[in-house]
Amino acid sequence: FPGFLSIGIPTVQREINTNYLDITLNSLIEHTSKSDQEQVTIVILLADLDNDYNRKLSLDIYRNYSLYLNSGFMQVVQAPKHFYPPLEGLKQNFNDTQERVKWRSKQCVDFSFLFSYCRDLSEFYLQLEDDVISSEKYLTGIRDFINSQTSAWTMLEFSELGFIGKLFKSSDLQRLADFIMLFYQEMPVDYLIRYFIQLLPHQKSFLHLPSLFQHIGKHSSLSGKEQNLVDSFFVDSLKRRYNDSDNPSAAVSTNIPIFRQFKPQLAYSAEPGYFWAKSPLAGQAFFILFEDAARLSRIVIETGSAEHPTDVLENGTLEASARLLSVNELDNTPYCSDYVKLGDFKNGRIETVTQSREGLGSFEVKCLKVTVTKDQQVWLLVKEIAVWTVKQ
Repeated sequence: FPGFLSIGIPTVQREINTNYLDITLNSLIEHTSKSDQEQVTIVILLADLDNDYNRKLSLDIYRNYSLYLNSGFMQVVQAPKHFYPPLEGLKQNFNDTQERVKWRSKQCVDFSFLFSYCRDLSEFYLQLEDDVISSEKYLTGIRDFINSQTSAWTMLEFSELGFIGKLFKSSDLQRLADFIMLFYQEMPVDYLIRYFIQLLPHQKSFLHLPSLFQHIGKHSSLSGKEQNLVDSFFVDSLKRRYNDSDNPSAAVSTNIPIFRQFKPQLAYSAEPGYFWAKSPLAGQAFFILFEDAARLSRIVIETGSAEHPTDVLENGTLEASARLLSVNELDNTPYCSDYVKLGDFKNGRIETVTQSREGLGSFEVKCLKVTVTKDQQVWLLVKEIAVWTVKQ
């Protein structure tokens, strides 16, 4: 009875006594609910060539995570020695040193073993590394993204970096494992995957934004290599700050150029994400068009985020209108009339509150409009739009 997802994590020793594996595992445990743990299997591959190190690490894992090993949420595996083809005297291509060729070729074999081992464990397989953290709702994000695909796919990507957060159907894993073993010494595993995808009828891979996994390791598993790879599209927590807001049904639109898939609706809807746009110009705007006009008691709009603290609306106003005249067919932005100004943005946010039926609460709002009042160099990230209605 296969589960929903298996997560493969190969782990090896790093220099300078660095071990990120606990951080990776704790992040996944924290962000996988008890019920979801029954549908997910984390497979840790002890991939170091030093057997004493593997023995010590496996004891540490058993000591710290016995609860999850017993429940089946985690497994620890090791490839038999005979699984590895020769790793010495390999072809030196890509101007790689002999040491780097050995390192990347062994990595290909490690991944191949993991793919092969996990092929019957679950419906889908996710590749991670032993130095990443997951976002809070990573599993919901993965499920929703799988369900939203309208065309055939081979790989879905949940991080833009290397081989982190790549998702496959388990039914493809054995073919993938065989393919990588065939060319293990030719090129790095992330190159091989791209070739594998190109050989299949549906060659596209699809990238989910924002990223659901972030790379935290500074010390590579390749001796002497430092890496400061960071995924700029990762957001640690996509929790809404204002959980008690009403956010009645509405369409959010804009005439500011949107960046990738960071659509305006994401700042308003319950689904994880935010609205991100390239440097907005004076006069450009974004709009909230309510399905049914409503009396509003409070509005909060926040821009910028912990990861992108400067991407705020530097100068802007918030207005409300009761009358919709028409909708622009090109960008779905509404034309509304008789706007009433509710306030200006300060430090990238605006909050307006009314306790009575005066001011904001005195009329039924059909449209809200946020206008950029001065050109800005920085991009604009709208983290959250929260709206409360007047209670009868």
